[in-house]
Parts: sequence; C-alpha cells; structure tokens
Amino acid sequence: MWKRMLICPLLLALIGVSVVGSAGAADAAGGEGKALSFSGLGEPQDLGAPIAVRQTFDAAFGVEDGANVMYTTVSGSPSAGESAIFNVVDIDNEKLLRSFPLAGVASSWTHVRVPNGEVFIGTTSKVFVYSPETKQVRDLGIPIPGTGSIYSLVHDEEGNVYGGIYSPTAGGRVFKIDGQTYEMTDLLGRPVDNGEAPGDDGKSEMYVRSLAYHNGYLYAGTGSANGRVWKIDLATKETASIGMPELPDAYKSKENSMQFVYGLTVVGDELYVFWNGTFTMHVYNMKNGEWRDKTIENVRGLLAVTPEHNGKVYTNKRDKYMWEIDVETLEERQVIYFDGSIRSSAWLHVANQPEFPGIAMVTVSYDGAAVLYDPPNGKMRQMNALVDSQAINIQALETGPDGKLYMSSYGDGGAQYDPAANRFVNFPLPQSEGIGSLGDTVYFGVYPKAQILAYDTTTPLSTTAAPAHLFDVGEAQDRPFVVTAGAGKLYIGTIPGYGELGGAITVYDPDASASEGRPVYEVFRNVVENQSISGLLYANGLIYGSTTVHGGLGSVPAADKAKLFVWDPAAKRKAAEWEPQLEGKSASNGMISGLTLGPDGLIWAAMDGVIFAFDPVTKEIVKSRNLYPSVTNYSSWRPIHQRWGADGLLYSDVAGRLVVLNPDTLEFRELSPQVVLFTLDEQDNVYAAKATRLYKYAAARPGTLTVAGPGHIAVGQSVPLTVAGELFGWDVDLASAATITVSDPQIAVVENGILTGLQEGTVTLTASFRGTVSQPVTVEIADVDLDIRNAGFEETGAHGAIPGWSLAGKAKPNDIAEISSDRFASGNRSLKLVNQDNGAGKRIAVQSDLIEVLPEMPYAASVKLYLDARDKGKPVADSAAEIRLAFYDAEGGELPQQTEAAARIDGPLGQWTEAAVSSTAPAAARYVRLFIINEAQRNVAVYADDASIVMKE
Repeated sequence: MWKRMLICPLLLALIGVSVVGSAGAADAAGGEGKALSFSGLGEPQDLGAPIAVRQTFDAAFGVEDGANVMYTTVSGSPSAGESAIFNVVDIDNEKLLRSFPLAGVASSWTHVRVPNGEVFIGTTSKVFVYSPETKQVRDLGIPIPGTGSIYSLVHDEEGNVYGGIYSPTAGGRVFKIDGQTYEMTDLLGRPVDNGEAPGDDGKSEMYVRSLAYHNGYLYAGTGSANGRVWKIDLATKETASIGMPELPDAYKSKENSMQFVYGLTVVGDELYVFWNGTFTMHVYNMKNGEWRDKTIENVRGLLAVTPEHNGKVYTNKRDKYMWEIDVETLEERQVIYFDGSIRSSAWLHVANQPEFPGIAMVTVSYDGAAVLYDPPNGKMRQMNALVDSQAINIQALETGPDGKLYMSSYGDGGAQYDPAANRFVNFPLPQSEGIGSLGDTVYFGVYPKAQILAYDTTTPLSTTAAPAHLFDVGEAQDRPFVVTAGAGKLYIGTIPGYGELGGAITVYDPDASASEGRPVYEVFRNVVENQSISGLLYANGLIYGSTTVHGGLGSVPAADKAKLFVWDPAAKRKAAEWEPQLEGKSASNGMISGLTLGPDGLIWAAMDGVIFAFDPVTKEIVKSRNLYPSVTNYSSWRPIHQRWGADGLLYSDVAGRLVVLNPDTLEFRELSPQVVLFTLDEQDNVYAAKATRLYKYAAARPGTLTVAGPGHIAVGQSVPLTVAGELFGWDVDLASAATITVSDPQIAVVENGILTGLQEGTVTLTASFRGTVSQPVTVEIADVDLDIRNAGFEETGAHGAIPGWSLAGKAKPNDIAEISSDRFASGNRSLKLVNQDNGAGKRIAVQSDLIEVLPEMPYAASVKLYLDARDKGKPVADSAAEIRLAFYDAEGGELPQQTEAAARIDGPLGQWTEAAVSSTAPAAARYVRLFIINEAQRNVAVYADDASIVMKE
C-alpha cells in the first residue's frame, strides 16, 4: 500500500526544484454542468462504430408487383442518430426494393400483413404501417402511454390489428388499431394479467409477449415471471386464463415460474403454446377448450411453430435441429440441422430457385437474409443478405490482458481493438453484459442464461466462431454484468432471469477445470437476500461486494436500499452485510457498484451521483462526495465503472458522466456527458462508448512537471524523490508513475521513485510523464565513511609529527602529544595526550586535517578513549577527555553551530570507552575537523584510537 499526496508548492520552492512548461489551471472544483479550463483530456478522436450488423428479429411476407417480397427491419440506434430501417426485399429476384428509416426506434420484434396488403410494424415504442400501393411508411405513434416495446401483432378478418406490449409502468397490455382509421386504443384499459383474476397467482405481469387470433377471440401470452395464456372475448372484453395442461411432470416443478408464454401459433382450431421457462410446448384445442395429452420438450426459439403445410408444422429445439410435428398425431421427428431460432415464416413458391421447385418455407435469418427450407427433404439455402447493416450500440467494454480492447454489442457481434495498430477486428459474440480477464484469458458474461465464454489471447482470434462456451451459471441467473478475478479464480456477479429476485456469485476455477477436463465452478445465490450482484472486488483474501435491489425484468424489488457485503471465499459464506450511511442519501438507493481498491488502501464505490470510499476493516465511510445531487435511483443493472490511472486519479462514469476525481481533495472534473461505458488502455488513454461509437481521449499530459531531490545523499542511502505534475488543474504526485532518468546509472539508480546512491559522484535527474519532461536537477553522491588520515594512529612522522593531525593551539612545556605503543584498541599504536598543567581550564588537543563534507547532511564521529593514571601512588581528580566536531566554509573559516557538537567522558580509568558525537553540517559547510582533547590533570594520560566520521542516512 502506498500513499498519494498533493505537492505543496511552498515545499517545492524551498528545495529548489526545476520547473518546465505551464498550463492554465482551474481554481475551483468541478461541479455539475460547470465548464472549466485545465490541462487534461483534449478533444476526443472518433474511432467509428466498431460493430455494425444486420440484426433482424422478424419478418412478414407478401406480393408486390407480382413478386414475392419479404418485409423486415434492421435494428439501429436512435441515440446515435441511426434509427431502425424497414426494408422491402424482392425474394424472387434477390434485390432490395426500398428502405425506410423508422424515426426514433431501435428495432422491431413483430410485423403483420393484413388482408389489404398493408404491413404493420411493431417496434420498441411505436407502430408504423407500410402501404404496398403508395410505397410509403406512416408513423402511427405510441399505442399506449408507457409502452416499452411491442412484441406481437396479429389481425382479424376485417383487418383490425392487435398488439401486445411490455411496460414496467403500465403493465402488459393489449391495444387495438382500427383497420380503417388507424385509431389506436387500449383494448382492456388495464393489464391483461393483473394478478386479480380467479385462480391467478396474484402477481401482475409486465409483458404480453405473444398473441394469437381465432374466431373473435384474442389469446394473449404473458410473462415474465409466471406467464399464462389469456382468452379475450373481443366483443365483451371478458378475459379468462385457459389454465395449464394437467401434465405436472412436464413443468419440472416450475408451475409457478413458467416465465414467458413466448410463442402462440394458431393451426386450424388448435393453439400451440410455447413456455420458455420449461422449454416445453403444449397444444390447446380452442374449439372444445381442452389441452392435448402431449408435451413437446426441449423447445427454443422466438415462436411456437411455423404455419402448417401438408399436415406438418416445424419448430426448433435446443439440440440444434429443426423438428417436424404431425398436427394430427403430434408425432415428432428430427429433420434438419438448425442452430437458430424459428422466426416468422411463410410457405411460398419462390421463382428462380431450381433446388426448390415446389413450395418452400421462407423465413429470415438473424442477419437479414431470406432463407429457404425444404424440411422434409433436409434442404436449405440462405440467400445473400440484401439489407444494409446498421451500427449497433456497444454493450460492454474492457481492456484485455493483451492490451487490446474487447467490446460486445446489444445483440450479436463483438469487436477487438488494437490501440497500437489502430485496428478493429470483428468476431461473433452473443450479447455480453460484462467482460473480465484472468491470466491470458478474456471471459465474456453472456445474456441470456448467464453463459460464460472464454478466449485465450495467446491464440489467434477467430472471425468466424464465437469464443469457447464454458458453462451456463444456472440457478435462474441471466445477466452477468460483473466479471472480475482474484487469487487465480474468476468471480461472476449476476442478475437473475425474468420475474426473478436473487442474484448470485459464481466462482470459477480455471486451474481445477484444466486438471479435471470440465468446468469447475460453484454458484452462491441470494448472498444478499432478494438482491442482485452489481459489484465484486477481491482484496485482502476476501470478496467485497455490492448489490442492486433490482432483479430480472418483470420483477418488483423487495427492498429499497442496496447493500455492501463481504464474502469469505475460503469459508464460502457471507462474513458481513451492511447499508452504507452516506450523507444526503437517506431515500431509496437502488444500486451500489464501481468497487475498486484505491492506492490509499480504501475501497472506493459509487451510487447514483456519489463516489465514496470505506475502510475495508472497519467498514466506515472515510471519504465521500455527491458529485451530482440531482441524480437518484441511477441504473438498475449496469454498474458504474471506476478505474485508477497511473496518475493516481480515479476515472469514473458515475451518474452516466465521464469524470476524473482527485482522491485526496475529492475535487472532480466532468470530462464528457452521457458516458456509461469506458476503459483505460495500458498507456492510460481513455476510451468511451457512446451508443454505437467508440471515442478515444489521449491520456492527459501534465501542464508542468517538476522533479525534486535532496541535493546530496550518501553512498548506499535511499531517499524518495518528489515528482509533481499539473493535471486537470491539480498538483499531483507522480513519483511512482513518472519515468526518472539518471545521467549515470553506475553512480545512482531510481526504482519506484526511490533514489539510491551506488558510488561517489554527481548525477542529473530528469522526469518524464506522458510526453512532458522536467528540467534536470543535480544530486551529489558521497561516501558514507569520511576519509580521516591516520585514523588509527599507526602512521608516524619525522621529528614526532602525527601525520593527518596537528596540535590545536600551543603546547606547554612537557605536554605530550605523540604516537604511543603503550596502549592501543586495535593495531599496535594509539594517540597519547598528557596535560602537564594542573591549572583549571588547561588542556591539550589535536585536530584532524580538514575533511570534505556535504552541506546540510548529518554526520556522526566516534573515538575510542582510554584514561590512565600515570603514577599509581598519586591521587587522580577532575580527569576528563573530550571529542568535538567543527565545520568550516570553503575558505576554512569555522562556522557557528546551533548546539556544540562535543562529547566528554570522565572515566572509568583503565579501559577503552567510545565517545560519540553527532551534528548536521551547516548550509555553508565544505569541511569538518575532529578534535581530541585531554582536560585531565597531569597525573592522567589520555589515549585515543580508531577515530571515524560517517555521514548518517
């Protein structure tokens, strides 16, 4: 753990730092909607729309000008100015006849052609109608206030159209469009399945997912939690559930969680009913009101069955085959490989198709192509896709372990972006809600059914096959928005399926999976009861998590406040759960997310417009700021993303804005509005997804950059350097992130912002960060041990001289200052000092030669001293010895010191005792002397040995 800090400008001035460059700096914290000028991210580079596909969900078929035509809609992105496109395709001649943008809508799940040839288009919010006579499209508007999406359209004999909607506010309702006037009305004035009908489960359903019409009655299939089929008398508006077949074994104990009635198809007087919760289809006789005693199992797709042809209908199953069903006997047989979903189809005689001389089943593929089938004979031909592709919204965005960006779309389609090559590669990928990585592998959390896919980045990326499917989470989980890793495990946080509450943590072990040859994982549901997982972070051997109160679509939250929790992966249990107490956030707080471990050791998180940090041990809120107080109940599922830059700043898409936050001061800058997905690459460039497009912001360059050092250090000494840069108007500590260049790495090195002296000499230091370079500063490296000549007094000079030393002051007659072999602490000699004068204050002293020092550095001196009575029969009194340090300027003048640097010993006699003294060299110091002094009476001799001076670290 390391601690960031803001750099005090005064401190930098005091230690003489070089400064380069300048930039305008904002003098205020960022605020909601406030425009500021600072050195930060520049204008974004539009990298384009990474994923463009022909995404079609449905089609209708008719005849125009004597040719068979297909009507289908390619999904778009209204938020990016690219609405869905309605297309008319000539199947016989394989050409696109015309296209029409459907203003303000993203896609169409349903089309219906009425008897007069008009085609009604049900979209994400509105209804449109196309006339084959005028060749124009008309916008009929929103059928019912609160319409979220229109999933099914059918018509009666008179050309009236009925539609079923999803609405989280109005509930699942049915509307009617008058075939003559185009007037739209709420058919019942209430939800179809409001939970109040006799025998109902008491729960209102938000979806009418499927519709069928037969002889004056409308049949509505509801969902998402526990859908049923409702029979509506169009004359009286009376409604009643047709119940369920008495085949309990078919439901696999899901009688109360059947999810959607996903498809309804009328075949004669019978209604084929497909429930996706159990993957089963049942047949209801609308004439006698009875269910047939047969369960068709393992069904998947968007509809129940195709229209009938020669007494047969067709469906598709989870075994990836199309199956034929005899409408009389309900006997089934597998007919053709079909890894897709049954969509609207028609039996047509298509011209110019010699392989299909008779009537063929014609449908639409997911990528907009007309497809011909002859199921009894196992034949299939997919025509060229004639409709244009449309850019599609980016759904997830992460940086992989290979430094490349991975993204998924809302629907099928993935893209990889290589920042170094500035190149996109598209690859097949189902809708991934979350992306994460562990080791060299990228993992994709796919909707629906919470599928986990994996791609090994050390292998080539396939552009024709999706990443490997590992497993489905199960446990009614559907949307894996959180994919993260820790201690060799993958941790997945999920939202449950339609109508469900209670998300899950899934722990996947890739090493164990490789050893056992199968996916090894565990699922822990309802870690926080009835809440879903919106954040996971591995730290300190634990998993810290956060929740959203929201479950799957169609569910109603059981709580109004999201929570934080701790999960113990070793014990496989929840260790703690709590509601964070944030100032000003006492109302409902639907989701907490964005968990990330800060460089300060705190765990940072976000909720609505608030970014906060808590202590992982005490769980107390340490820091928080509400950046956008007006934002409440932000998001239900998609987490807020928070990422640390190398600059130590926190980047976040809190409240749907791209911001950067100073974690020390909690100041922030809004970098871009309307951003819900972003990531950083290995160079800290910021990539933001906006609808269909990806934007790149070059990493912010410091407006100024300075490096500061102590000026002088000792060999072997390590000291932290200060690197300060101006980013976003703040002075930011960049010591651990900047590159610091040393002029001579033989003399000193820098690692992680720490300068270490290796040998004596002088070096210059230069810092650089994101292209900004500081001016150099000079640091002198000095040896720790100062070179005192003749420190052990082994060297003798001519005429009694002591090399490296001299008398300090005049000696009196008979005073002794000599090299002696009488006593020694080491070697064979020592210094002997005898004071022959008994007068008070008399002394004899020697001084070392001048020795070079560094100013403002601390020094320590020591000398071993021995006090000895010369005449054992005479008394000894006031015996003392002293050592002292004195500093001198460049001209040799002694410098004053705040305190005297001296050490005195008074005994004991007859043994060696070490005297030590410390002092810091004044700013003007260039030299030092060591003094050894005998202040004892003449009956005491002082011996000195092993003198040393060292620079202290």
